[in-house]
Amino acid sequence: MSKKGCEMKNKVVIIDVDGVLNKYSNRKFYAGFILQVAKSLRHLRPNRYNILKSIVDFKKSGSHGLFQYIRHMSRNEREFNRIINKISDNLKYQSLPRDKQLCETLRQTAKNNKIIIWSDGLSSVARRVWDRVVGDEFKDNVTFCGIDDIKFRSKGDKKAWQELCEKYNIDASRSYLIDDSKDNLRIARSQGFKIKHVHGKSSLISCLTEINNNDNSNGTDNSILLRQMQLRHLSFSKA
Repeated sequence: MSKKGCEMKNKVVIIDVDGVLNKYSNRKFYAGFILQVAKSLRHLRPNRYNILKSIVDFKKSGSHGLFQYIRHMSRNEREFNRIINKISDNLKYQSLPRDKQLCETLRQTAKNNKIIIWSDGLSSVARRVWDRVVGDEFKDNVTFCGIDDIKFRSKGDKKAWQELCEKYNIDASRSYLIDDSKDNLRIARSQGFKIKHVHGKSSLISCLTEINNNDNSNGTDNSILLRQMQLRHLSFSKA
């Protein structure tokens, strides 16, 4: 068997950003986001093909469609990078409060899982949102992923999941997606992931707590099973 085939795959918890890690109730942050995007569009000079292609992509999904729109409307890759960097740099991250309770819950999650923060927007924005809400305590166990990392594919694209699993060596059957989009959760489940839906009273903390409790329960079950096997072996050896 090849070395790659013998390699243990990662058990991960994938956390969405907008509406999950960062709540939509933070209107100041999202108002600033809309303002920065609106400013960026004033400088674009698209041709007819780019306009038509952008409209198609914009209809597909929220922020993913939005950044695809800006990408198509940019004259070249250099202009696009300049625009998205400017958007990322000028968002009001200082309006995001630190969530101490979330930090405590994530500390437990990080003991048994790798964490991927996956946004249908930019990975740079996801990283900065995390730094404000959580801090840098889990930096070694956290990966930030945006559409700029997965060939501009969103969570609604099956190919994005296949690329993510291959890139980060993920065992889907042991991993979770926490998201507020039913469409994203449906696609994730079709790819073998377990899912947790953030909606109404169901928060990121409550979803993580369920995962942590499940991890602890499995750990207890495994130790009991191991102990039973040891006792059985001992009784056989005395016979």
